[in-house]
Amino acid sequence: MAAITISTVMLAAIRAGLPVTSAGTTINRFCSSGMQAIAMAAQRVVMEGAPAMVAGGVESISLVQPHRNNHFYKEAWLMEHKPDLWMSMIDTADVYSAWIPGHAGGESETYLGKWLASRGVRKDMRIHTKTGMWTGKPGAPGEMGDPELYRLEKVLAHLDGSLERLQTDYVDLLLLHWPVFEGSMEPTLEALLKQKEKGRTKAVGISNFTLSQLEKACEITGHELVTNQVEYHPFLDQSKMLDRLAKKEMALTAYSPLARGKI
Repeated sequence: MAAITISTVMLAAIRAGLPVTSAGTTINRFCSSGMQAIAMAAQRVVMEGAPAMVAGGVESISLVQPHRNNHFYKEAWLMEHKPDLWMSMIDTADVYSAWIPGHAGGESETYLGKWLASRGVRKDMRIHTKTGMWTGKPGAPGEMGDPELYRLEKVLAHLDGSLERLQTDYVDLLLLHWPVFEGSMEPTLEALLKQKEKGRTKAVGISNFTLSQLEKACEITGHELVTNQVEYHPFLDQSKMLDRLAKKEMALTAYSPLARGKI
């Protein structure tokens, strides 16, 4: 099968009635992936005697253009009848999806909150969110952090907003999105720990922290931090970070594992 980032073809195959155990092969992630998949399937039938092949794809370029084919991003029947296709952990952030024209940030949390409420599955889910990247400044939503966001009142206000949008009174993991501080990071980390004490998050962590920033954060928090979420894929060596986190009994949470479509 051909594939794009959101696995439209895999979902389409399951929606058509194929079992989740059906074998499949990803051809590529190009715009012409569907035709290439069909051509390769035909070759297997004609030249190798395969009794039957299923192939297909989508014109994936139109899925990354704003306001086009957005209906491909979710499939109501699958979400209702095959919820096990998705992991029970959902990672989001207060900044998602501020980079889309017309969005202000928080749309992802709002959608998740409505879905959680409609399904009544909050206790079965692990909800992770992040704060510290949503600048809220005109013309610059989603820039790489802002020291102002880590002031105590901002951290609390943004967590309030996240909980309201998610329609829950706690998250399972709260992360600091980017290590951008004015002076010491201690007040911000202490504010994070207080949210755990109050039960508004079950665990706390960090994201995009370097090795030296990780060490400093752990000096302040002791053994409270459970993960550092960083970019991790075959093109980016994170072996030193992996080793350091393992010694601290912390997890590495990877984002962009497919290197933004390069894999």
